[in-house]
Amino acid sequence: MFVIGILTTVMVLANSIHAEPKYLKKEEVTKTMIEWNKALGVKCDFCHTANRSQTYKDLAGKTASKEELSALVHQRIARAMLGDMLYINQKEGKNYTCNTCHQGKAEVEVR
Repeated sequence: MFVIGILTTVMVLANSIHAEPKYLKKEEVTKTMIEWNKALGVKCDFCHTANRSQTYKDLAGKTASKEELSALVHQRIARAMLGDMLYINQKEGKNYTCNTCHQGKAEVEVR
């Protein structure tokens, strides 16, 4: 799978389980984000604000809209879940992707 190959590369480059898109080429980031959009059934603004490079640090001491905060929270959750997924894939030899659990839905259905 394309996404797993990219994420494994990120993991090796980062020398940890934590993945950062900044280690990817622009075209790889775009392809990965499209895959994640499909896996969660969302659009870019689910995790990104109008200012794509905005982070929590940028909001320090400022008033933020509900949409900005929601997007940044989703972004943080995505990074944490990505780290978990990469850890499981590496330590247990699995080949999970976001779609394995999400299956086109933003929230995972617990069975």
